Amino acid sequence: MPEAGPAAYLLEYLWDFGPAEHNGMGLVPIGYLQINAWQQVTGLQLSPWESATLRQLSCSYCAELATATDPMAAAPGSAHETPEQAAERRGRVSGALSSMLRRRAKRGR
Repeated sequence: MPEAGPAAYLLEYLWDFGPAEHNGMGLVPIGYLQINAWQQVTGLQLSPWESATLRQLSCSYCAELATATDPMAAAPGSAHETPEQAAERRGRVSGALSSMLRRRAKRGR
């Protein structure tokens, strides 16, 4: 598992309120209402980018969880993951992170 770096606290927050919620049809990403409610209960005040990052982490968690239901899918980083699968996974993660950082930079202007 790679180090989370200075944003490791966000992963702790994500696991504190849960990476997903159940809507009666399955797990779905947490919404901003749930993030806001969690802030009120804990007394923490997140910045907009922290809230957006938590939402994106939840979306990524749910997407990977859905992929994991495929019995033919290799575990991320497993020895059974082909180089093509690894490259595709890295590209997905890199693209999502780049997109999130671009949106954050635009908002900061």
